[in-house]
Amino acid sequence: MICPVCSKDSVTFFYCQDHEFEKCKMRLFQCRFCDTVFVDQNTISIKISGYYKNSYYERPGALSVFLQNVRAKKFEKINPGRILDVGCGSGFFLEKMLEKGWNCSGQEVSRYSLPYLEKVRKKGAEVFYGDIKNFKSAQKFDLITLYHVIEHVNDPVLVLKKIRKLLKAGGTLFIATPNAGSFSFNVFGCKWFHLDPPRHLIVYSPASLILLLEKSGFKVKKFSRFSFEYDPFGLVQSLYNLAGMEFNFLYKLIKNKKINSGKIKKTFYFLTILLTIVPVFLLSAIFSVFLGFFFKQDTIEVFAD
Repeated sequence: MICPVCSKDSVTFFYCQDHEFEKCKMRLFQCRFCDTVFVDQNTISIKISGYYKNSYYERPGALSVFLQNVRAKKFEKINPGRILDVGCGSGFFLEKMLEKGWNCSGQEVSRYSLPYLEKVRKKGAEVFYGDIKNFKSAQKFDLITLYHVIEHVNDPVLVLKKIRKLLKAGGTLFIATPNAGSFSFNVFGCKWFHLDPPRHLIVYSPASLILLLEKSGFKVKKFSRFSFEYDPFGLVQSLYNLAGMEFNFLYKLIKNKKINSGKIKKTFYFLTILLTIVPVFLLSAIFSVFLGFFFKQDTIEVFAD
């Protein structure tokens, strides 16, 4: 098997349970050279678009509003111009950037997001449905963001080369994605929250993400060492997974997703989280900051041009 990033054929393989869709073990590979982890797509029988149905998209809530404010602050030093959010989901980030004075466009693959994106469209954002490789714009963009999108893409070089053409000279590309070189993946393995096969087709290490960007015509400007939005929660949920709770129980609870456990187990899990979440989250946040010094945090955030 050839690594999709460095093209080396030195890989190991392992199996992880698909807890949500096919309810079976899926084969994954890890490159010995650049640490990229990728799904054996021959083990996927459902069409990829089937993983992005209505339940995948986030409903508005106080937490999502707070997190979009956290996201928007990352770009305060960039003068407002034209932004394209690739994989814009429910559009809450675009809505916040509109408030900050940006001219906003979004791209999304699934029309299940339509009920949420109509609101931001009415406020002035442009929304394109379909493959980003088919996206056309008369004007280029000052900022293009991919918030936890690139790991869902099976042809990342083609996608990034397309984005390169859409970005203005001197413009900024921002990518946030899980870190295959993280402490959590090395410790929790298949129970790591951010691994998420089969939706996450390719998970990058810092080294492989740099290589991917360079192959696509970009130069890395800066790596962030901590994501408040993703790093502590990834550790917390992975710990609860390791403890034997229903897989991603806390995530399902927050997102109002279907919980499969019976009433007694569900109550026990809920009470356990209620009693432990504050100290576990605080310790996870502190530990995530520490891991960031070694680029071993749960997620990677990179600015490139």
